[in-house]
Amino acid sequence: MVYRVGKGLKILAFVFSCLALALVLDFVSMARQSTATSGQVGLYWFLAVFFIVFSLLLVLSIVRARVTIDDHSILVRGIFRTRSIGLRDIEGYRIIVGNRLLLVHKTGGRSLQMPSNLERQRELVQWVRARFDNLGGMEPWRERKAILANEAFGDTEDARWMSLKRAKSIASAGTVNAIALLLWEMVYPEPREWLMIVLLAAPWVAVYAIWYSKGLIRLASRKDSVYPSLILLLVLPVVGVLVAILRDYMVYQFAARGWVLVGTGGLITAAICIIACRKAIEKEKVLSFICILAISCAYSFGLIFITNCYYDRSVPAHWRVRVLSKRVSTDSKLHYLELSAWGRFGEGNSEEVSEVLYNGINTGDSVNIDVGQGKWKIPWYWIRK
Repeated sequence: MVYRVGKGLKILAFVFSCLALALVLDFVSMARQSTATSGQVGLYWFLAVFFIVFSLLLVLSIVRARVTIDDHSILVRGIFRTRSIGLRDIEGYRIIVGNRLLLVHKTGGRSLQMPSNLERQRELVQWVRARFDNLGGMEPWRERKAILANEAFGDTEDARWMSLKRAKSIASAGTVNAIALLLWEMVYPEPREWLMIVLLAAPWVAVYAIWYSKGLIRLASRKDSVYPSLILLLVLPVVGVLVAILRDYMVYQFAARGWVLVGTGGLITAAICIIACRKAIEKEKVLSFICILAISCAYSFGLIFITNCYYDRSVPAHWRVRVLSKRVSTDSKLHYLELSAWGRFGEGNSEEVSEVLYNGINTGDSVNIDVGQGKWKIPWYWIRK
């Protein structure tokens, strides 16, 4: 029996691919315009490449995905790999996130996750349910049993139980602090210098806690898992840093040197995280490594750009620029000034500014624009009255 992706999902994937390609053309067009604002050219190219890769992966996932069942095994083919499990090796199944079936290996080997949204999905589910036992909530019980039997978490069972309780407390505190830090950044980001230090340090606190727990705290875990997770303390502070950059800093020109620094920093950060958290990564290692690399590159971008601007001691170049018009976006209520030609913006550009500056400037007035060279030679600028 062979099960492929259903027609409905194929149509949906085709529509999404068309929309993604339309976005690519839009981003390329904006990147090639000389009026691209605040150094967003590099961001536009990044988004264009991202959506190209997204479209290709989406099409490949539809074309390659299938489940094949014969008299001896079940084979699941995905985008990058093919996995199988012998029928005799299956102890039973569990229903996980998204109503997906997880076939559990008898001897503790790697379980096999069945894709969803297949053609004749109901037939496949009925076949699995008729042949194998529903293990239901047995997985948390197995995890707890494995933890209490693992001497790495303590010399006695009581000590291991206390280690688990302590790990859960740490994970809960980390989650609460991660949310609090993001709210601090978005609601009242003062004092900025200390806030940036805390935001940039927080992910390393999570990495250290995961390393120190020897795998008891995970990067991410299932909703019903016994293992606690610190994924929010890894991600939300990085989001906060990126929000701060978009709100407070404007890139004049993000040269190739900047991307080299970001890429190098991202690879080094990812390598440190993977080594430190290797015991917390047991399943879906390839996906985990990709996610760590993505978060590390975002962190590297934030760290490099924040330090590039904050520690800039260069003498800024200065322009006096005329305000051609003003506008407030109808959806996000952001305030923009349309500026005349200056610097590399030969046809002028549109800049988002604070409400205070916006209200203090009239059409026809002039504003001051200063361009710093940056600590890492990534030019940036700021606008003042």
